[in-house]
Amino acid sequence: MFDTDSDVKEGLNPTNTLHSTRRQSLAFLGGLSGLSLTSSQRTVAQSDSGSNEPKIDPDTEFTVAIFPDTQYYAEQDNGIFEQMGQWIADNKDEYNIEMFLHEGDIVQNYGSNNEDEWEVAQDAIKRIDAEHIPTVLALGNHDADNIRDPQTFRSRFPASRYEEIEGINETVVDWGTFEGYSENAYLIQEINGEKFLFITLEFGPRDAALEWSGQIMQTHSEATAILVTHTYLYHDGTRTDSNDDHAPSAYEGTLLPPESNYNNGEQMWQTELRYHANLAAVHSGHHIGGPLVAQSEAHEKGNRTNQMFMNYQTIDNGGDGWLRLFTINTETYNVEVNTYSPYLDQWSDDTKESFEFNLRTFKEGS
Repeated sequence: MFDTDSDVKEGLNPTNTLHSTRRQSLAFLGGLSGLSLTSSQRTVAQSDSGSNEPKIDPDTEFTVAIFPDTQYYAEQDNGIFEQMGQWIADNKDEYNIEMFLHEGDIVQNYGSNNEDEWEVAQDAIKRIDAEHIPTVLALGNHDADNIRDPQTFRSRFPASRYEEIEGINETVVDWGTFEGYSENAYLIQEINGEKFLFITLEFGPRDAALEWSGQIMQTHSEATAILVTHTYLYHDGTRTDSNDDHAPSAYEGTLLPPESNYNNGEQMWQTELRYHANLAAVHSGHHIGGPLVAQSEAHEKGNRTNQMFMNYQTIDNGGDGWLRLFTINTETYNVEVNTYSPYLDQWSDDTKESFEFNLRTFKEGS
């Protein structure tokens, strides 16, 4: 989250080999030499959790892997970001991971003059790319010095990634962007005969971008929609509004140019999102100073949207490597949420981090 400031690198390309770097060497080592496993500022349940590992039936279930803010891993160059990416790659088959979402703030210090942090990020995400797992990345406020013109983000993770993955992964059946850029994009997958629509929206989306997302959800109303954006839900479980710390309104005239309009989470819901029955879930991060995770439901005329916040950046080592697995049963639409750290080699049994619910909204029988 926090306020602070990326040269062209190739995007998704399975023929590219990773550079041999110290970071990559560290990431392949389970112990991450040079880092001690310090006790983080977590609850007793989180710190003492046993195994809450999911068991996946690939005939009826698939998993969406989700990373919260990774900015401090990139800045500290501590190997954890790469280790997280490698764990996703290594466990693609074990958990039938079909999609990867990033909630934004990929790096801490934006700008093309900060190549090292972007290299860390690409090292991590290329590991996921190499397994042909589609990736949908949210643009965080730390990923650009001008949120409406994020040149380095666009160069490092261009929209062409979607075209390339469509040609590689047979589950991908469609994709598109708003204005041709990757900070506003969608990707459709067909998994076990069911369609899923994944959308990413820019930080504090403009009216036009928000309306575009609504048009996409309406056009593909048969698909279960899951949206990721950097800020939407506050850490208290309410949608962000102008009175919340670090809401998009706080960046007006700085990272958000004066001529650019924006929408906080509450505005996003009231003006567009609540009108789409197929919007099943919204994932976001960004906020600090409160709980590390939050969840709530939004209802509108029978529609139900699950809203989820997750951000671990304020605990040890920039987040101790915690990530989320979001496993969907394509027959029942039951969802199992599990939280795991490959750095700590630990599954959380905190009920705020590992739980179940039903994703079915607009489907018959909801």
